[in-house]
Amino acid sequence: MTFNQFFENELKNNRNLNLTTYNVQMTTLKLLNEFNSNIKFKDIDYEFIESFNNFLLDKDYKTNYISLKHSNLRKIIKSAIRKGLILKNPYEEFKFNWVYCDHIVLSSVELERMWELNLSGQEEHIRDVFLVGAHTTLRVSDYTQIRPESLEGDFLKINVFKGFKRTQSHVIIPIHWMVREILEKYDYDLSKLKIQNLATFIKKIRCVGEMASINDKIIVSEVRGGKRKKDVIKLKYELITSHTARRSAATNMVLAGLDPNMVRMLTGHTTWKGFMNYIRISKKQNAENMAVHKYFCQ
Repeated sequence: MTFNQFFENELKNNRNLNLTTYNVQMTTLKLLNEFNSNIKFKDIDYEFIESFNNFLLDKDYKTNYISLKHSNLRKIIKSAIRKGLILKNPYEEFKFNWVYCDHIVLSSVELERMWELNLSGQEEHIRDVFLVGAHTTLRVSDYTQIRPESLEGDFLKINVFKGFKRTQSHVIIPIHWMVREILEKYDYDLSKLKIQNLATFIKKIRCVGEMASINDKIIVSEVRGGKRKKDVIKLKYELITSHTARRSAATNMVLAGLDPNMVRMLTGHTTWKGFMNYIRISKKQNAENMAVHKYFCQ
């Protein structure tokens, strides 16, 4: 068996893998097959990873996209190590870098503008599940499994899955008024609203963002092929992704005065560094929030 075949088998045999993660991993496998379709386990060393990295750099991919591919590959290599097929992890020596991205968040006002739109069909469904995520901190794969049995009084109790191994835990979330109205619309069952294609989800939610006039101008810096490209100006709705909902929920909760420790319990982050990467509060917003504190008032 080649490493390529092992990679594919690991994905097909992992029953806990959700569709989104499966597709992301399959994209990594496709690139790996393009690089070398007959990889032997003994060939996987530092030089192999470095060559694969150069292959990705030559394609002029964004730095974080390349790092994501390395992260995916590293997970499969670790699995091969556990099964005794590879002796040493080359990623102990090869380090890949993530470039800080100033991901956008949507304000409570912008989210309400989305909610007030008169939509129908797929756009309505995608808008609704996005808004559930934007008021719960849940991932797409988690909030689309909400069912009537998830309801516990004024709270949602959701089993969430993390990582390639799909480690399971649960969170208990107070139900925001907007979330309750959305859940009532679907009889508290969002599992019927299947998100088959993440690319379609992103395309549709950006259309919703455009209709809601979420069009502030944002300066975006890109690093491709290891080189910084010229800054470009994009409209805010063009930068919305499925994960924007989760980031917006965490940020808006903190801005509203909720204890960050409580918000972190909802997001499930085990480290403060990981949690703070989700919080997008400007210096002005921070100063405005401080100004109403009793410390600054007579």
